[in-house]
Amino acid sequence: MLTLAQGVVGKNYQIAGFHPSLMQDHHLRNLGLTMGSSIRLIAPQVDGGIVTMGPTKIALNQEILEKILITEITEEKPRYALATLKPNQKGNIAAVLGTGAVKRRLLDMGLTRGTEILLRKVAPMGDPIEIKIRGYELTLRKQEVELIMVTLEDDR
Repeated sequence: MLTLAQGVVGKNYQIAGFHPSLMQDHHLRNLGLTMGSSIRLIAPQVDGGIVTMGPTKIALNQEILEKILITEITEEKPRYALATLKPNQKGNIAAVLGTGAVKRRLLDMGLTRGTEILLRKVAPMGDPIEIKIRGYELTLRKQEVELIMVTLEDDR
């Protein structure tokens, strides 16, 4: 079993356990660091690192990273942010990140898991971005498109 300090940037892991000294840390549990939670190391630093748990980003020091035990989650297909696709590239929605009203608004527009999506156009400055979903054209801001995770159709 690995510790989060040994984790590879960008890979998905599941929290498998904690060093006994962290078991009583209510602050970490309140942040969502619980057994079974998905976690990803996104930015290692000399004295720690930044991790994501869903839409939440947390900076942890090296001592804590070394006390969180993880196991690797294997996914069938890699996920990409919709904003990273090129024009005329197709995919399927894997997840809509975000919380509250923003996520609700995206889901209400039909951006739901499993739906086919096509990135049609990107404005010259990168914002807004036009997509085709469920037979209609939709224009979204780049910050909204970054919340949509997709699997590519050509990744089999």
